[in-house]
Amino acid sequence: MNNKGILNFLSLVKKYRKVLIYNFVGILILSTALAFLLPKWYYSFATIKPSEEKGLNIFSAILGAKGLSGIGKNLSVGSLQYSDLDYYKSLLLSRNIALSMIEKFDLKKVYNQKYIFKTIEELQKNTIISTDNKSNLLVIGVYDKDPEKARLMVDEYMKLLDSLVNAINKEQAEVELKNLEERYYQNLVELKMYEDSLKEFQNKFGVIIPDEQFIATTKVYADLKAQKLLLELNKKRVQSTVGEYSPEFKELNEQIKLIDEKIGQFEKKSVSSSDFKFLINMANAPDLLVQYARIYRNLEIQQKLLEYLYPIYEQAKLEQKKQSKAFVVIDKPFTPEYKAKPKRLLIIFSSILIYLLFVFVFITIKDYLNNTIKNFHTE
Repeated sequence: MNNKGILNFLSLVKKYRKVLIYNFVGILILSTALAFLLPKWYYSFATIKPSEEKGLNIFSAILGAKGLSGIGKNLSVGSLQYSDLDYYKSLLLSRNIALSMIEKFDLKKVYNQKYIFKTIEELQKNTIISTDNKSNLLVIGVYDKDPEKARLMVDEYMKLLDSLVNAINKEQAEVELKNLEERYYQNLVELKMYEDSLKEFQNKFGVIIPDEQFIATTKVYADLKAQKLLLELNKKRVQSTVGEYSPEFKELNEQIKLIDEKIGQFEKKSVSSSDFKFLINMANAPDLLVQYARIYRNLEIQQKLLEYLYPIYEQAKLEQKKQSKAFVVIDKPFTPEYKAKPKRLLIIFSSILIYLLFVFVFITIKDYLNNTIKNFHTE
């Protein structure tokens, strides 16, 4: 805008100053009245931290087991875990919890809503769930016209979250215990079968003493087979909880694939007479060596699996009975002493700013039209 344009603008302001002032005063009075007539909303919140006490994790049990060797040590098992903060946030905003809140506080009446889905929308609009991944903290906040009810609603959210998390954990623990129990008893049956097979073989053909290198190789092979079985158990658990499209499920498939490659390398090795020492002479030794090696390896696998499975199975039984807090409370919900909204000054200043913008546009258009008409008559 040049100097001439500014002078024209100021002249128009001067010309319409009375109307502008009256409108300004009117806008100021109306915005102030609106700011003070709007209902007061109070805000209460609580800060929680997910408990570090986790439920049963097969991977953790494997890593804690003695004698873990080979590829198992290099696998990033259990590295892909969903954020507890996002998980808790999803539960808090779930329909299940929303319905409980609506029933508890009669929110259809409070929000003056006829339908449940509209009431849920209103509740979620007045519920603030924020996460701080750096500090691993979650804030649960609620706006309400009654300061005490705002506190009670936050408190109810916390109770519902704790109850729901524990119910989900308990259900998962029961499923996991059932799967582990089935596999554990199957292991006992198979272990006895191979023990009986070895005893029967030795009674029939005599004693064979495996070479130390063969024993060491077989132990690594058995270790890998046991790890694979446990990873498959965990894969089944993940599939039932977070689904087969989750990153954790895909990671488990990769881990099983890596172990399969290692197992394949061991299975390609052939059994030779140098791997054993005979206490008796046998004419058909080569065929018996293969038969014995299979029994010996299967027996080692079942023994190794028992070594891993038993502590996990016992841990699963403890987890099923355990009832722990889902989170630690950092800040308890409180009764707010001062309103959180409306922001009265913000409403007033926003109204004035919008009015001034309107004045600027109005005068600019007015000036343009005046100039256009003037030029038209001049021509």
